[in-house]
Amino acid sequence: MMIVPMFNIWYGKRRSFHRLVVENGYNLPGSFLGAIITFSHLLKAICAENKTSYAMDMALRIMPKFNCIPDVFSYNILFKGLCTEKRSQEALELIHVMAEDGGSCQPNVVSYSTVVDGLLKEGEVDKAYSLFCQMLKRRISPNVVTCSSIISVMCKVHAMDKAEQVLQQMFDTRILPNVATYTSLIQGYYSLGHCEEVDWIFKKMSRNGVQPNIVAYKHTDGLSLQERKMRIS
Repeated sequence: MMIVPMFNIWYGKRRSFHRLVVENGYNLPGSFLGAIITFSHLLKAICAENKTSYAMDMALRIMPKFNCIPDVFSYNILFKGLCTEKRSQEALELIHVMAEDGGSCQPNVVSYSTVVDGLLKEGEVDKAYSLFCQMLKRRISPNVVTCSSIISVMCKVHAMDKAEQVLQQMFDTRILPNVATYTSLIQGYYSLGHCEEVDWIFKKMSRNGVQPNIVAYKHTDGLSLQERKMRIS
């Protein structure tokens, strides 16, 4: 097996893992849980060195040789590694394979949130929104951070209709928008000069008990000034 030389080259500082494999004659801890935990630490170490391709090889090829099938936590490490290396398209393909496989190891909220965030950071807004919708269809509820990230990017590219759809989906799934969510919408409508929408979002924010921040106040005050100038002229 090439696993020990691999550790020597990439993970000399990870002596505990290397020693564990050597002392056990290349056998991981007896229990499945023990093996998964050990491999999870190794996968994290590999991805931390920006060697996610090697981590994928370990998870998909080497782990099964030890009768250790990757679980959702193993995949989540790979998703994070790929997105960190700006390879979100590969992460997207992997999550599709994982979801369509139909096995017991299915993507969870962390899986989807990680890939959605990676796609957004690479400017793949449509793909991120599509994956977000797939997530909802599978009845996996996103968290407020994921929803707010999507809304923020949608507003920056002036896709306000989609941003509003995400906001409505948050209400439908009982995810309470926070100050960042509303502020992104206010900024988006402000940049388009849509005074009524800014006012509507601001009032909705207050009704839902969310305290506006200085950015929200700045944009609403700015629009009020613009409206007054337009009326005078």
